[in-house]
Amino acid sequence: MDKGLEMRDGFVPINASMLQSIIRNYKSYLAYLIEAEIIISDGRYVPGKKCIGYKFTAFYSGRVRGIELQDQRIAKKLFKPKPIGFAIKKNYGHLIRWFGDGLEIRHDLALDFITCDLERKLGNPELRERHARTGEFKNPITQYNKALCAIEKIAARAFPISIDSAGFRLHSVLTNLRSDLRNCLVYNGLKLVSIDICNSQPYLVTLLLSSSFWEKDYFTGTLHYDNLQLSNTKVFTTDCFSSFIMLVKNFEKQTESDFQAYKELVRSGQFYGHMAERIWKEFGIRYADRKIVKATLFQVLFTDNRYIGQKDAEPKRIFQRLFPSVYKLLSMIKRKDKRNLPLLLQQIESHLILKVITKRITKERPSMPLFTIHDSVITTAGNESYVQEIIMQEMEKAVGFGPSLRMERWTPENLQFGDGTPFIHSGKAAA
Repeated sequence: MDKGLEMRDGFVPINASMLQSIIRNYKSYLAYLIEAEIIISDGRYVPGKKCIGYKFTAFYSGRVRGIELQDQRIAKKLFKPKPIGFAIKKNYGHLIRWFGDGLEIRHDLALDFITCDLERKLGNPELRERHARTGEFKNPITQYNKALCAIEKIAARAFPISIDSAGFRLHSVLTNLRSDLRNCLVYNGLKLVSIDICNSQPYLVTLLLSSSFWEKDYFTGTLHYDNLQLSNTKVFTTDCFSSFIMLVKNFEKQTESDFQAYKELVRSGQFYGHMAERIWKEFGIRYADRKIVKATLFQVLFTDNRYIGQKDAEPKRIFQRLFPSVYKLLSMIKRKDKRNLPLLLQQIESHLILKVITKRITKERPSMPLFTIHDSVITTAGNESYVQEIIMQEMEKAVGFGPSLRMERWTPENLQFGDGTPFIHSGKAAA
């Protein structure tokens, strides 16, 4: 059920040491399941990089269905809520408290939608979606099963909450719910509205291009690295900070540096569209799909510095030619570990959304329902203008200029399939 797992051909990587901590003789169970042709293994293990993968055989890979547990001991063990620690309550209690009876899903509507979506994809394989990173087609049945489990969790008022220890993001049923199905959610019968920060990662990168973010005892009112109170000291040494500051200060002095060009592109609020135009004008490459342009920056943020020499790294090389100084700084941040940059951006995002913006909203309007999905703030219809104003004020204070915001109303009328075909719920779904 973990959407973050990078799977190949549907094989789920299973960590042996974690499994052994729960089931001491786990190898015997896996051997039995393979011999009984219930699961199969890819047999691939790369020390420190990849665990052996497993998946169900075709016979056991159909739709899942809910059953009622007769053994109450098992039910209690499986569904006993995990206690929330003091630190999580202190930092995130203002958001956790809204996950209760008020949050509901239009159950029948959601089931009709995912059933119709599955039937369309099984009948027309070209309608299947692809994984953004691997490029492989997503399994429609797996998508259906994940969506069904998420729907039933909300219907059963099962709201697990967790905070990841790397990017400090808050994970909930909302972050795990398929985006289309958010249109089936209500809070105490009221429609919900999401306010998203557009191009949030390119936007937050601009903060890293300012010496005030890195330099100690440098106060401008914008966010400083130490404000995050998230320890990266093992990664960023004193020498690292000196290098960052030296590079940034050097290019801050230049009125026509690519630092400034990058910032202006982000300020426009049309980062990916403008990027596509620049790539077309300067390199003669036409990217028709916005998602492909987005991959240009994602390659810069998420791949190892050495990846730039690979055949598929042309988007990364294009970014380097467009913004050589920006690319140099981002590469320096990732020098020891490619995860340093994306995790730092996640930490900045979670600090601003979870600890600054939503805490201010709660303080000013404590009775206003409030949820988050990473770089988005969700509330009930009628409160959206106020939320937009707070996001703009706090982000401008932290970054130096406000972001572009996008508002999305969650309503059944907005339900549509991956190819853009509207889903019309009138007893019979769209064909």
